[in-house]
Amino acid sequence: MRGALRTLSRAEKWIATAEIVAITLALAVMLVAVVLNVIDRTFNLPWPDLSEPALISMSVLAFVGSAYAVYSGGHIIVDLGEVIPAGRWRRRTAWIVDLCILVLAVLIVLYGSEFLAYVVKISERTPELDLPLWLPVGCLVGGSVLSIFHVLCRLLRAMAGMNAEEAGLQNSVLGHLREADAEQGS
Repeated sequence: MRGALRTLSRAEKWIATAEIVAITLALAVMLVAVVLNVIDRTFNLPWPDLSEPALISMSVLAFVGSAYAVYSGGHIIVDLGEVIPAGRWRRRTAWIVDLCILVLAVLIVLYGSEFLAYVVKISERTPELDLPLWLPVGCLVGGSVLSIFHVLCRLLRAMAGMNAEEAGLQNSVLGHLREADAEQGS
């Protein structure tokens, strides 16, 4: 089972890398769009309004970024991990947070996929640049699916008793918390 979990952890690492690329590209698009809009408004140029690509990029940052935060452990568990002493209570808190994230992400996928199907069906588009509205809604659903994947991977590793080094998570925040637990002999 550990071999399969190591393979799953490697695949998860590749997915997380793709998430970083998507987040970086979205940030670049958003920054370029905002800068061009400022230049356009300052010099009263006849350029189209680029607020729509910036807003769609923000949905990538928010929803795919939240999935990456789940992977890296950069969400609320970091704050709780600093307050709660190492050991059994920290692990229990991590499990509770993971289960809450899982429930929320499943609900978002269930309801968001219905909305996504509706937006695709009616071919809704943005008014200024005619961009498909399924892009930000798809980011909502896709980011939630990625969050589910990351939480399930983490829960499987925890149930198998894999430490951060075995799972390849030694560079993540969650890996550091787990290593701190191991050093304190819990």
